[in-house]
Amino acid sequence: MARLEGYYQRQIVIRRPFQQSYREERSAFASALQQLRLSMPESKRLQIFFDVDPL
Repeated sequence: MARLEGYYQRQIVIRRPFQQSYREERSAFASALQQLRLSMPESKRLQIFFDVDPL
């Protein structure tokens, strides 16, 4: 895990099936993020960025 300007930074790459649309994928990620925030209040300190074309 890298540390940048006093913050820890982790990159996670997820490959998606070609049959799934970006809209479905974004909806699934938004739902998972909302569940994380509700189940773990301390996760509100996390900053999560989605890059749909990282390469």
